[in-house]
Amino acid sequence: MILDQKMTTVAYRCPHFGSTVKSVVGAFALNADLIKLKCPCGESEATIEMKKDGKVRLTVPCFLCPRPHIYTVSDKIFFGRDAF
Repeated sequence: MILDQKMTTVAYRCPHFGSTVKSVVGAFALNADLIKLKCPCGESEATIEMKKDGKVRLTVPCFLCPRPHIYTVSDKIFFGRDAF
């Protein structure tokens, strides 16, 4: 039996260092825990978590303003689209 593993790549631009931070995120790891993507400079991080209702919540630092932005999307959009 072959299982179709849900995977996607998440990326953000560090507002302090200017570099792109990216990582592959799998549904299995996301269901188990909160995922943090940290910039090597140590000044920023994005968080990704699966909510109990099956939606994915992303908290992403903004390149232009000092506050992070929060996005909540369905798992179908998070794992199914090339970009959103």
